[in-house]
Amino acid sequence: MSEDNNLQKRVYEAYNKHADRIVEDGYRFNPVYIASKALSDWLLLTSVDLRGKRVLDIGCAEPIDEMQFIEKVSSWVALDINEKIIKTAEGIARRNLHPSLFNKLQFVQDDATSMKFADSSFDIVVSFSVIEHIPEPEARQKVFSEISRVLKPDGVAVVTVPNKISMFYFAHRRNMRLGISDYGYAHLYTRGELKKSFLAAGLEPVVFASEYSGLMSLPSRLPRPIAIFLSLFQRFGERIGYLAKKAAKP
Repeated sequence: MSEDNNLQKRVYEAYNKHADRIVEDGYRFNPVYIASKALSDWLLLTSVDLRGKRVLDIGCAEPIDEMQFIEKVSSWVALDINEKIIKTAEGIARRNLHPSLFNKLQFVQDDATSMKFADSSFDIVVSFSVIEHIPEPEARQKVFSEISRVLKPDGVAVVTVPNKISMFYFAHRRNMRLGISDYGYAHLYTRGELKKSFLAAGLEPVVFASEYSGLMSLPSRLPRPIAIFLSLFQRFGERIGYLAKKAAKP
């Protein structure tokens, strides 16, 4: 077995275990995780109008985003490659959502590197802390290409990944060395690498954010010099991402 295949197996096994845990003790009950997610993932996603949109979530795992935003959108497709995790996510959503909201959801097992959806199927595609778990660089880039393919011409993508230039780098190395991670494998991105991945897929990055971007919104007012100074820290957040628009064809 190749090293990449071995790493992918570790990820799959980690998320099989994750599926058992999240039923009763998921990240949706962790206030620090939710705060970090809100200050990065959701900050980017809510910068666009979600009303009436058709959304695809690549790598849903625990359906936190689905339960948070299903009320706003017209429909939401939650996708994951792991059969056990997608069935668990569907069960959690079914128990927690009113039937009128749950019926707007569809849970699909599929491979994000070659999705079965037709071209231009979605208004918005999101992928929060998912792509980094694919070991092969070419396969990670295929996900960006697939995002671009299934987006409508005026669609937007929101992708976040762990930041290599952050304190998480040291925690990640410790986790890998001791074999104590709950994710099996992760490729940590730099901001520049993430931007290049978007551009190579025909997606134009528009807004950058990390959890430190959201923190800047918490004070009721920041003097401009202080806001400019604090903005420099955005690049060091543990979770970084972009909102990107599908590039217009020449």
